[in-house]
Amino acid sequence: MRKLSLLALLAACGNDAKTTPDAAKAIDAKLVDGPAAVNCTPTGATGKVTVDGPSSDTPIQVTFVVHDASGAVVSRSAVMGADASPMLDVPSCGMVTVVDTGGSEPHAVTWMGVQPGDHLLHLNHVAAATAHAVSVQLAAVTGATNYQVLATCSPNHLTGTSSTTATTVTLNPKCTDSSVSVLVTATTPTGSKMSLVTVPLAANGTTNVAITDYQTPSTSTFMAHDLTAFASASYATTIIDGGNLVALGNADGPITNGAVSLAAPLLPGAGEIQLQLAKVPSGMTVHATLLLRGVSSIPNAVDLAASDFLPDVDGTIDTNTRPTITWSTASPIAGAIALFEIHMGTAQWNVLAPPTPGAVKFPELPADLWPASTPELLGVFDFESADATTYAANNLATLLLVPPAAGHQVRVSTQQMGSSARVTSTARAQRSSWLPSRW
Repeated sequence: MRKLSLLALLAACGNDAKTTPDAAKAIDAKLVDGPAAVNCTPTGATGKVTVDGPSSDTPIQVTFVVHDASGAVVSRSAVMGADASPMLDVPSCGMVTVVDTGGSEPHAVTWMGVQPGDHLLHLNHVAAATAHAVSVQLAAVTGATNYQVLATCSPNHLTGTSSTTATTVTLNPKCTDSSVSVLVTATTPTGSKMSLVTVPLAANGTTNVAITDYQTPSTSTFMAHDLTAFASASYATTIIDGGNLVALGNADGPITNGAVSLAAPLLPGAGEIQLQLAKVPSGMTVHATLLLRGVSSIPNAVDLAASDFLPDVDGTIDTNTRPTITWSTASPIAGAIALFEIHMGTAQWNVLAPPTPGAVKFPELPADLWPASTPELLGVFDFESADATTYAANNLATLLLVPPAAGHQVRVSTQQMGSSARVTSTARAQRSSWLPSRW
C-alpha cells in the first residue's frame, strides 16, 4: 500500500537503499527572484544534512533534491528506493525536497529553512518492524454480542479484528516494541465492557494473551462553551500502557447554541486527549482547530472555550507552476511549524515552513521529476507548542511522533479544501485523520 497516512504506516519492504554523500550530484542552478523561506538566519555555511526518506511495502522511486534559500535547485541524488537515508550537502537556510515518483500519484515533501547538521524525518519513514503472532483468548461477557480486539506493539501500527463469540483470535501486529497491548471491547445490550492487557512479546513463536477481567469504563466528558462560530466537535481518549499508545474511543457531535458535551471512555493511566472543533464549510472549505494534550491520568471532565484553541488560518495560492501561498492567522502566539498541501494534477506536494504568516514560495523542481500543471491549494496547517518555540525543519515529526508529556499540549489550526477536508477525528493510536492523505 503506497498511500500511507501519518503513523498508520506499514513496515517497509524493498531493498536496502542507502547512500552516501557522493550520491548527490551537482546540477545547474537557475536564477530565481528573492528568498522563498523566512525566519532563518543564514550562516553562509554548507554542511551535511541527513534525510530519512519514506518507507513503503511496495517498490518506490525516490529522489532527494537540494535547494538554496531562494528555492533554486543545487543538486539531486540518484534514484533510490524505500528507507533511503542519504547525507546531503545543504546550504544554510536552504531546502530539501523528497520526490517519490514510483506510482501513478507523485508525492513531494519539502523542508524549508534547513540548517547544516539537521536530521530530517519523512513522516512516512518507519522503523523496521517484525510481525508477531498474538493469540488472544477471550473470556465471555454475559450478554455480549460482539468483541472488538485491537493489538499494538509499535507507535505506527495497529491491527484489529472482531468476533461475535468469546473465542480465540489471532492477530499479527508489526512490532518495534518489546511488549504488545491488547484492548478488547465487549458490546452488550446495556453498554460496553473493556479489558486492556499488556504482556512481553514471546522470544519465539506466538505470544498468548488471556483476557479474563473486564471492567465498565468510566466516562470522560468534554464540555465546551462560547463556540457560536463552530458547528461540530470531536473528543478522543488514548492511554499509554507499557509504552504503547492505545486509543480507547471517541465521540462526535453537533454544537448547539454555542455549547457541546461529549463523552469518551476512560480507563486508569496516563495518556492523551484529543479535542477538535470544526466550522460550517464555506463551499468546500473547512476550518478546524485541534488540541492534543498529554495527561497524567485521563480526566473525568474537560471544560474549554473557543479561546483555548488556535484561531483560524486562511490561505490562497497563485497559478504559477512554481506557486506562492499567501496565508494569515490571528494567533498572537508564534507557532512551531507550518504545513501546506497542494495538488498539481494527480501529484501531491507538502511543504514544511517556518510559521510566519505571509508569502511562501515553493521551490523549483526538475521538470523530469514533477508535472507542470496548475496548482490547487488543499490545506494550510499551523502547529503551536510550548515545547517548540524556535523553528526547526524537523519540528513536525517531533511534535507528532512523540505524545505530549503530561501537562503539555500541541495546538493545530487547519484550513482544508475539496477532497482533503476531513473534520471528524478518529480515536485510534494513529493521529492522522486531519492531516494530508499521504500522511
